[in-house]
Amino acid sequence: MSFAAMAFAGKSASGVGHQIAGIGVDAIGFPARAVPGEVPQDVLFGLGLLYGPGSMLLAVIAVVFLMGYRLDRARHAEIAAALEARRGGGLAARPAAH
Repeated sequence: MSFAAMAFAGKSASGVGHQIAGIGVDAIGFPARAVPGEVPQDVLFGLGLLYGPGSMLLAVIAVVFLMGYRLDRARHAEIAAALEARRGGGLAARPAAH
């Protein structure tokens, strides 16, 4: 089940990424069936903005979301103990990785 969820999440992220890229390409007016060397300069500039600063903006948004995810060694140990208790303590204690 977890593999199916991971595959679904990956495909969903890919689909959303393609949708965002399609909206961006439409927004700058990139021509269908473009021929190299015949794309207007302003469209190429817009494409550069999408690829450079646009990608950076999405990365900053991701970092902002990840900043809300607090996980340190103490919280990890707390989660691991809760999972172990949920399993009934059936697994032998493992040494902490350093």
